[in-house]
Amino acid sequence: MVSVMLCANGRADQVRAKDGDQKPAAQVPAVPQQQHNAESLQDEQSKDIHAEVKIINPPQKDLYDKAPTWINLALVFVALGTGIVIAWQSKETRKSAGAALLNAQAVINAERGRLLFEVEKVSEDFVGVTTFKIVAKNYGRVPVEILGHSPPSRTAVENPYKLPVPPRYPSEIIPTHRFVAPEGKFLAGPVFPSEPEFASADVVELAKKGVMHPARIIFGQIRYMDGISVEPRYSRYCFRLEGLPPMALPVPDGPREYNECT
Repeated sequence: MVSVMLCANGRADQVRAKDGDQKPAAQVPAVPQQQHNAESLQDEQSKDIHAEVKIINPPQKDLYDKAPTWINLALVFVALGTGIVIAWQSKETRKSAGAALLNAQAVINAERGRLLFEVEKVSEDFVGVTTFKIVAKNYGRVPVEILGHSPPSRTAVENPYKLPVPPRYPSEIIPTHRFVAPEGKFLAGPVFPSEPEFASADVVELAKKGVMHPARIIFGQIRYMDGISVEPRYSRYCFRLEGLPPMALPVPDGPREYNECT
């Protein structure tokens, strides 16, 4: 009995001895301490990021590094050359178009019908009194179509270049003979230098002003199509009776507006 108790006491002492030999367990660090360490680490990283970096010996660029620069420069020169070529071609195109237009206009002017006026003597009596007529001759290479013509207007003025501008014509007459072939003629109207009533009202008014020998004027107009153009043309005439009746001769005179031929 005594021996059993001794054995039990011996085992208990051995257990207490073993417990006394074991080391205490390591303590787990607290969470707040980890957060403090993280904030310190971020502060250190931010200091590193904002630190000034200096490159003492930069690496040298080789041909492969400079290739984009040379390519861009070459493209700039190509674009510049292309622009110059386009501008030159545009200028040459405008010149060619202008020359073509001039050539076309020259062809039209050479081929189109054109009415110009002439004075022809009709008759002359035994005392020298002559009758004339004004005719329009087609000097073009195609026939013309007469749209209308104003009958010859008669007036007397002190100076032919003081005629009112623009000219004032009476109502047009639609002719029955409308087409005039090349080298053909169209009668614009007769001229009678010995006509006693030639612009008598104007002559009287000028005589009251002391003008005893006024210029006697005959003028008129013809509108026509020239056979090529789509716009109507017109030809005008203005003649002054040179000399005293009844043996005066019609001669061209008057302002440019009275003698235009479009």
